[in-house]
Formats: sequence, C-alpha cells, structure tokens
Amino acid sequence: MIDNRPVEVTLQLDDQTVLKAGTATEMERLGSGVSERFWKLVRRYGWWGLSYLETCLRLADHRASEASEVKGELS
Repeated sequence: MIDNRPVEVTLQLDDQTVLKAGTATEMERLGSGVSERFWKLVRRYGWWGLSYLETCLRLADHRASEASEVKGELS
C-alpha cells in the first residue's frame, strides 16, 4: 500500500547527533531490495539459523514490552 501522506521524523540526541527517518520507504516497489536482503540472510545463516535469530529478536521484544508494562503498573 502506498502512503499518500508520508511523515518525516527527526530526533536530536545531542548537539551533534541527529537521526532522521520517514514513512516513505518505497518498500512496496519490486526493486526495493527486500527480497535480495532476505536471500542474503538465508545464504549466510541458513533457514534454521535465520528462524532462530528471528525468535530471539521476538522474545527479546516481548520481554522488553512486558518489563515496561510491569514498570508502568508499579509507578
């Protein structure tokens, strides 16, 4: 789906470090490089290795979300 109203986000961490990102990623395009990156990761880690890394990332995200919820309830 094409984002008809893209948003630009800027975050200034300190006097020198500025991070910029936008929602207009163009990842819906055939030449976006997503499939090439996927197959590069499969070649590097294998099917099971890539699945294992995804599982670790998802579990870490779950734990971080759970910790922030518990911390929010105690405040």
